[in-house]
Amino acid sequence: MPSLITRGVKTASRKKLIALAAANARRELAAGKKEARALANQIDAAQTRFFRSAFRKELEKHPDGKAVRKECDAAIKAIQKLVKTQPSSTPDRGGISKELGSFRKTLDEIDRQHGVMLRKAAQRVLKRREYVGAIFKAFEKRGRIELKELRYAGLAMKFRSDWAELSEIWESLGPWQPPPQTSFVLEPPYDDEAILTEAFSAVFAASGYHDANTGGGIQLHAGAVDGGYQMARGQVGGFLTIPSGFSTLKLQARITNVSAEVIAFALGASWASSGGIVEVTPLTNSGVTRHETSINYVVAPLLFYARDVFEGPHIINAEFDIPNAGGEVLVTAGLKCDTWSVGAAAGTAFVSGLVSKITIEIS
Repeated sequence: MPSLITRGVKTASRKKLIALAAANARRELAAGKKEARALANQIDAAQTRFFRSAFRKELEKHPDGKAVRKECDAAIKAIQKLVKTQPSSTPDRGGISKELGSFRKTLDEIDRQHGVMLRKAAQRVLKRREYVGAIFKAFEKRGRIELKELRYAGLAMKFRSDWAELSEIWESLGPWQPPPQTSFVLEPPYDDEAILTEAFSAVFAASGYHDANTGGGIQLHAGAVDGGYQMARGQVGGFLTIPSGFSTLKLQARITNVSAEVIAFALGASWASSGGIVEVTPLTNSGVTRHETSINYVVAPLLFYARDVFEGPHIINAEFDIPNAGGEVLVTAGLKCDTWSVGAAAGTAFVSGLVSKITIEIS
């Protein structure tokens, strides 16, 4: 039995849907910058109150303390220079990762030589319970937090929403197979006009690439230095016409071959993250709905860096309200990465993957 959902919309409708998606992106960006600034202030306050100032004073007591600070400062300034010089087109991730790896080795060697002194200083002054509690409070709205503590108050996190929990249950039951009459599957090649890319950064590269053989591929990079919020996102999808009489659209996006690397270096404060993103844009109103997920997230320590790497598939499940009257919609899925840094700090995030399937079901 054929689906009640049909592929495609009128030419005029495509333009309107793209315009609505662009307007929503501007609103989301403004909200994202505001949220990032508030979050950065909370992280910075938590580190200052429960760790940073006391740790610096503790280091000053040690004969090698100032020298270690200078060595770390020099390494992070070099990292900032690297991030600043990245072109506005898609960068060579392998080349950048290699250079960042060299900087990590430098910091690791400092840690090897002075780790005992640094760890003792950190243990004496870190108010761990209060600090971790403050970080949890800052992120509690994002979902259940999976947290891994790194050296010198660095943190690696992932946020798990209710839908993430349902994803695991659905996956354990096998591939999602909704009723064919009320469902539709978008697969490569996706609509050329439904490729959405956006970047907000003084230093960025963002691209969504799409061709007949491997359509749906996305590669993003965002880098931040000297304070501020930097973001890149890329989405692919298609235009659909929904019949009347339905009020809910359930969506599952399968993103395969995901490779996400986030690194935050700091003598100040920095974080970096990556995640998934799905969006439904109905023509009948301006109620564009976006749902974002978390792949990985790191908060830099006072010294050195925090890094997390994810390799594998990422599945996004979401549910959206849609107009009961039906109509034309734009459905997209993809990836996002962002960073923030303040003071002597730098953050960089890479994410790539292939949107292999977008399945929707209406009810």
